Amino acid sequence: YEGDEAMGLLSAWTAMWHPGLLGTSEGAPNWYRSSSPPTDASNLRILVPTVGQDDLPAGFVDRAKGEGARLICGDFERDELLAQALEPIANRITQLDESIAADFLALGYAYLQVELLTRQMRYATNLDEIHFQNQAMAGAKAALEGNNDEAKDKLHSCFDLLAQERDHDYAVDAYVLDLTLVAANTMGDGLARELNSDIPVNLLATADQLARMQQEAPDSFDALKKGLAADTVGLVGGECRELRTTLYGCESVLRQLQSGLDRFKQLVGKRPTIYGRRRFGMSTLYPQLLDRLGYAGVLHATLDAGKFPEGSQAKLRWEGLDNTAIDALARVPLDASKPEAFLSLASKLGETMDMDHIATVYFAHWPGRVCPWYHDLRRVARYGTMLGKFVTI
Repeated sequence: YEGDEAMGLLSAWTAMWHPGLLGTSEGAPNWYRSSSPPTDASNLRILVPTVGQDDLPAGFVDRAKGEGARLICGDFERDELLAQALEPIANRITQLDESIAADFLALGYAYLQVELLTRQMRYATNLDEIHFQNQAMAGAKAALEGNNDEAKDKLHSCFDLLAQERDHDYAVDAYVLDLTLVAANTMGDGLARELNSDIPVNLLATADQLARMQQEAPDSFDALKKGLAADTVGLVGGECRELRTTLYGCESVLRQLQSGLDRFKQLVGKRPTIYGRRRFGMSTLYPQLLDRLGYAGVLHATLDAGKFPEGSQAKLRWEGLDNTAIDALARVPLDASKPEAFLSLASKLGETMDMDHIATVYFAHWPGRVCPWYHDLRRVARYGTMLGKFVTI
């Protein structure tokens, strides 16, 4: 599923794990095939995304409402869906910490993806679901009472159970590369918040963009320097600005790369060791030039036009005109602004675990322009690596 359908599915699934709904229910969330809904809908909260509505038995909606169910149908953004679902219990969640609530939503997302990954890797679930649900329910009730320490303990227990489930089936490390793009209108507070995160990010920028950031967005520039010093930010780039290098000769391309490295060092005291560019312009000159300039690798895909071959491995050796080769990441990144990238995460993880020497999932996004499940994925990373470990490159 893509677009609104993917958004509706993820919104409905993860919204049910909000502690306000968990802590005021008599049981943990459950799912049903839309063709076989609950026979008794009394006092149930039922969320039905659009992808399941056509398969509902005729008359089920009227019957559910008649039995006192709170029924919400349609594809909603998660915040809107939660506003509707939580409206009847607004007076019971006044002590709820928003950060704790976000962690529970991330738990729901992690649960879905770990279970899907288990099936993707051709295994049957090994999770003690009763214990998992009891821990989640206890944590949600603690959160509603304002006991955040106990709520976090229960959350840790739930995430540990998911990690054990994942490792039982396929104990292979997976890595998440998160590439943040920079433009003149995305250098402000949103970028500063991302660069100040304790979860690693990678920044794709030219030297000229960093110079502009220093002048127009000093908070973001300071956060970048701080992140580079702490190794929580990876710097990806090359030239001062992205020209049409396929039209230039070897010496001209070399001068652009050298001037770019000098400018990076002057601005942030550090040069990029991974080459990348946003606009089309890769050339067979690059492997020999990048190797001689001390680059360790290259992102062998641009995001604005161009076609690039994809090998059977995420990582390959890119060979240039003189037979010089350099390590390259040959995957086109997933768009973190599209919900289908996060709905299909388990499928992508399963494919890379099966095919790649080092399992890698690769996202790209503009600051602040992401789906809610992007934040869920990063919150999951604070509790463990069951869905991948964020790293800098």
